[in-house]
Amino acid sequence: MSRKIALFIIVGAAILFVALVLDRASAAPLIAVGSTYTVTNTTDQSPNPPSGSLRWAIDQANANSGPDTINFNIGNGGKKSILLVRELPKLTSPVTIDGTTQGQYNGAPLIELNGAGATQGVGEISGLTLGADANGSTIRGLVINSFRANGLEIIDGNNNLIEKNYIGTDPDGADAFPNAKEGILIASEAGTASNNVIKNNLLSGNTGSGIHISGADATNNSIQTNKIGTNAAGDGDLGNDDYGVRFENTPNNTIGGTGANEGNIIAYNGLAGVILELRDGNTIRRNSIHDNGGLGIEISGFLNSSAPLISPVGTPPTTQATVTFTGDPNTQYTFEFFDNETCDPSDYGEGQTYFLTQSATSNGNGLVSFNVSLAGNFITVTATGGLGTAQNPMFTTKFSPCYTGSPYATRTPTSTATDIPTKEPTSVIATQTVTPPTPFTPTPTETMTTATPTACAGGRKPNRPSNVSPANNSTVFVRRVPLAWNESSCFKFFKVIVKEGSKTGPRVFKKSVTTLQVTSKELKKGKEYVWHVKACNAKGKKHCSKWSPFWKFKISNNAANIGGQNDWFAIADDMPNSAMLINDK
Repeated sequence: MSRKIALFIIVGAAILFVALVLDRASAAPLIAVGSTYTVTNTTDQSPNPPSGSLRWAIDQANANSGPDTINFNIGNGGKKSILLVRELPKLTSPVTIDGTTQGQYNGAPLIELNGAGATQGVGEISGLTLGADANGSTIRGLVINSFRANGLEIIDGNNNLIEKNYIGTDPDGADAFPNAKEGILIASEAGTASNNVIKNNLLSGNTGSGIHISGADATNNSIQTNKIGTNAAGDGDLGNDDYGVRFENTPNNTIGGTGANEGNIIAYNGLAGVILELRDGNTIRRNSIHDNGGLGIEISGFLNSSAPLISPVGTPPTTQATVTFTGDPNTQYTFEFFDNETCDPSDYGEGQTYFLTQSATSNGNGLVSFNVSLAGNFITVTATGGLGTAQNPMFTTKFSPCYTGSPYATRTPTSTATDIPTKEPTSVIATQTVTPPTPFTPTPTETMTTATPTACAGGRKPNRPSNVSPANNSTVFVRRVPLAWNESSCFKFFKVIVKEGSKTGPRVFKKSVTTLQVTSKELKKGKEYVWHVKACNAKGKKHCSKWSPFWKFKISNNAANIGGQNDWFAIADDMPNSAMLINDK
């Protein structure tokens, strides 16, 4: 064989080998498939978690760069509780944790992550934390409750899916097992927190908000088909203590949608159903928002005039109405109408049942006006529109004032959308000069009335109670503070909550009572507190009034704890030279 022929054969073989390698490489995926780890026991131990535990499975997934899967096969299936001893490792690579793989799964989560005993570790402990390197993860089919911080948090994470979980409740979705802060926190701190999807979850019972999204780079997140503040059936009160959904200085996110079954139920939460601390780019579409302690939609920094108005055409009774709204010039707006069983006490409504959409374009002055035929109980409307630019962003307004529908006319708002208490206590039992007071036993006429529970006819909700004492913005001179309120018709019991600092501060006291007063636990000197109360009827959590407005008081630096007795003294701002004395026995 000549040297040329041999060289030709060698070169040809090399070319063929390279072609085969390239062909095989082109058929291979760009990212490895990853591994599947199965949780087979409820044991939690740190360090050295045993094989088959959830902590072990997360450690394995974090050590593997590929997108991994964690499934469950504990016992013979059914409900299983994992009682954690310390915080779980942060998720640092893409992973799917899928509780729906547990045997006997039938739509409700069976795997509970309970943080009540998670005392090992430093600082506040959350249930699951997804970091920036876990982009593209899925958390599905878990119960996450009783943690000292957030149930689940995504910090600088993108493209994650959170679905079919119960966060803040027991495994049945019937009682609150609160996480001490938010149900879900999504935050941009050192990077973006975008394109996360939260859908088909139960987010209720938490001490903070159901969902809290924070930061200028937390954008394009979607919240759809969740129950936020209700029980698993969607018809009972398991409200989060603060907001249903809170957007903190974050733009361009979506709550609900216009597709089939994209709306959320946002109800029974202690403050507003939704609060937008930045309006720009945030849209709220076709949700059922009702029975929240504050407004259905609250927008910080924008007055009530930013909401549409419904007015009757002609003299009532009439079904014809005119909708007016002032927005940006030459801009199309979509108006969504809702019917409500009752109107919010502020006269600005919520949006219980969506029933109609109308579109209209503003003129050169930004004015929109059109006629529409309406009939219902208490009708409200929102406007959503904008060009989607920095100068003219998309946004959704607050709900309009309530329109009573045929045969009535619009209710004229009698207060601003901000729920500001104006009632001062009317039952001053005794006064004396402000000196360190001496406890005494009051006569029967000085004792506060004990309420008598009564049922509501036809199952209607109780009336909203109103705070009585201590007076709003008062100073209190003992550390165990009796709180008093007016009686509400047809109730079974009252729920009382005290928070430190403000309505968004930590909850320090919560109690259900059948009386018109309750004494708090020992509070801190020099600290400010707020409190409110609501009434529930004979049917329990499912039928409660709205919360009363928050009232504020401060514990004096000179406050004393009077040896287990419940006498107390408070100075109201408008009573600088006298003190109220009320006995809670």
